[in-house]
Amino acid sequence: MTTQPQASLFNPKMFAPVKELLTPSALVNPFPWLKTMRETTPVRYDEDRYSWDVFGYDLGLQILQDAETFSSRRMPMSARISQSMVFLDPPRHTQLRNLVNKAFTPRMVTDFMPRITAITNELLSNLGTSGELDIVNDIAVPLPVRVIAEIIGIPEGDHMKFKGWSDTLALTADASTPEAIQAMQEAKRIADSEFNVYLLSLMEKRRQEPQQDMLTLLLEAEIDGERLTDDEVVAFCILLLIAGNETTTNLITHGVRALIDHPEVLVQLRERPELITPFIEEVLRYYSPVPKVDRIAAVDTEIAGHQIKAGQGVSVWLGSMNRDESKFVDGERFVVDRDPNPHLAFGFGIHFCLGAPLARLEAQIALSTLINRVTQMEYAPDLKLEPIFSTLVYGFKKLPIRYQV
Repeated sequence: MTTQPQASLFNPKMFAPVKELLTPSALVNPFPWLKTMRETTPVRYDEDRYSWDVFGYDLGLQILQDAETFSSRRMPMSARISQSMVFLDPPRHTQLRNLVNKAFTPRMVTDFMPRITAITNELLSNLGTSGELDIVNDIAVPLPVRVIAEIIGIPEGDHMKFKGWSDTLALTADASTPEAIQAMQEAKRIADSEFNVYLLSLMEKRRQEPQQDMLTLLLEAEIDGERLTDDEVVAFCILLLIAGNETTTNLITHGVRALIDHPEVLVQLRERPELITPFIEEVLRYYSPVPKVDRIAAVDTEIAGHQIKAGQGVSVWLGSMNRDESKFVDGERFVVDRDPNPHLAFGFGIHFCLGAPLARLEAQIALSTLINRVTQMEYAPDLKLEPIFSTLVYGFKKLPIRYQV
């Protein structure tokens, strides 16, 4: 057996792409590979990334539940981002989570429903009786960008600049070479730096003139009598930017994909609008917007008989877990009214996505509106799906469709 080098928290190899997913076709459809791994190698060590991969539902859930053994403290692209909740363990994670939960309350999400509806109607206002529509760039990108930007307090004129930073921060290297990894890290460093400069300027304006937005809340918040540092506020906003943007964009995109790939579902949703809720959950399960989440072994431990050394990475593949046949009957089949549906698309445990209710609501409004306005949908001729080159998110750069109202 090959000796496994102990990974360091600062080892960039941990952020290398997964070699089996280096081609566009594999990124467009990673599920055959995930199924093979789940059935033949449910736990494996990837020497290219100095990291372990876990593909089964029960084992993955065990890791997500054990934040003490499997830490979230790993090396992001800057010391500032290391202060984001996603890279922290309790007790600091708990303190910051409790703070932001005050803003992402069920009441806040409900109160934002009219605004989400208004933005959706505006984006679809130019639909003719028939034509082409790029679901990604015409709906799925601008809707969540505008929503999360408004929640944070980003001026409308800066929304697409905001989106550009989000896209860069979610990228994976396009090859496993040191040069590719370095290029990816440099691109992320630049995006991080630009966002930091921009947000520090906006934070100063909010200190002078507070508003009813998330940025003002973060600036005025206290934990144990102390205000958040500027770096913590910026890290918070970057987390909200990515979590409130990329996941929802890909959820809406995959929702339309499901409607086209399964035309009988479109008929069912028209006849029974109440199915939109389980439909959204099945889209989340079937096309997991976040393929995997990463942890670091805080101590020497064991997974299914495999010895994991302290400091080694552990990737939990949500996209595989959510199709695990031991948990989901006919896991490779899309079932619009699947019940129960204990998918893990938003994670599990202390790092469960705090924006999940908002993402669900945005997708429900966007897809319901589209279903009510469009009678027929099909892919545009000669469609060639171009994937986002990332194992952090699963989606496409565009999804052109033909429609009739």
